[in-house]
Amino acid sequence: MWIQLSGDGWIYLPSNFPPQQARYSKYLVSKCSSVLNQVQALLVLVEARPDAG
Repeated sequence: MWIQLSGDGWIYLPSNFPPQQARYSKYLVSKCSSVLNQVQALLVLVEARPDAG
C-alpha cells in the first residue's frame, strides 16, 4: 500500500520495513490472493464516508 500511495519504488521504503526481498514476496502473495484489492476497496469505502477524516 505504501508504494501505491507514495508512488515511490521498493528501494525507497522506510528503513524500519523488512528486507526488500521479504517485502516483495509478501506483496506477491497478497496480490495473487486479491488481498490488496480487498483492502483498497475498503479504504475507498472509508474515505467516502461523510464522517471520515
